[in-house]
Amino acid sequence: MINNPETLVYLANQACITPHIWPALADRLHYPDRVIFDFDASNGAFGHIREGAKLVRDLLESVGLKAFVMTTGSRSPYRRAT
Repeated sequence: MINNPETLVYLANQACITPHIWPALADRLHYPDRVIFDFDASNGAFGHIREGAKLVRDLLESVGLKAFVMTTGSRSPYRRAT
């Protein structure tokens, strides 16, 4: 668990892992309440990613689950240039 800035800096410097949100609350680690579908547009074709995400959303909602969208990383078309 990354629970302090020093650990985060250490892991970033190692470039060995990509930290993701844990699929469970800290006090219920063995009872995940989230699943993450990670779509990567390595060739810049974000339209295909959008279509795939919509299909997954529709499937999840068809069985009574709620889907949430989160964009991250350098390939997101919504990321602001610095």
